[in-house]
Amino acid sequence: MPVRSVLVLLRPKADAPNLTGQLAYGTGRGRVEFGYEVVRLWQQPAADLLRADVSALPLATLGQLPAGQPSPDALRSVVEEIQRRLKHEASHAESVRLMTAAYILTGLRVKKTDLASIYRGVGLMTESTAYDEAVEEGEVKRSHRLVLRLGRKRFGDPDAATERELRSIRDLDRLERLADAILSAASWAELLATA
Repeated sequence: MPVRSVLVLLRPKADAPNLTGQLAYGTGRGRVEFGYEVVRLWQQPAADLLRADVSALPLATLGQLPAGQPSPDALRSVVEEIQRRLKHEASHAESVRLMTAAYILTGLRVKKTDLASIYRGVGLMTESTAYDEAVEEGEVKRSHRLVLRLGRKRFGDPDAATERELRSIRDLDRLERLADAILSAASWAELLATA
């Protein structure tokens, strides 16, 4: 039975000269030759991907954008079209999953600051646990940086164990209490004892 194999590359960084669509190995009677199609998403017009089946819509965020338009603006238009199609063609649960996938894939191509502005106002993102987790992870990292920066000014550089212990704290409320406690603590050890 014929089988069609397709290799889908999400971004130029994944490309390599040996991805030719042909794979051969072995010698003589043990030689195997295998053909496959290579799809480089960044070469596929985003407009074409936006006309694909609803399940493929997140891939449009990696497609070729219109020339002459800044990437964040063009991507915002792509995301708006994804949202419009999902509203009419997918269940609510499927829409949340697909928009989350689009958000994650968009992150392969733009900076974090642009990612936030591209998805601002997309209602489905507020219901996505993956989106919530990404936002919370960003807040935890910012809190770590703040406590480390302020702590260095007050106590000097922490040793490696102290910094590891601080970075292992994932509770945002506790990290806020640590930032407040920098004003009254006398050392890194006393600061980390803050519950």
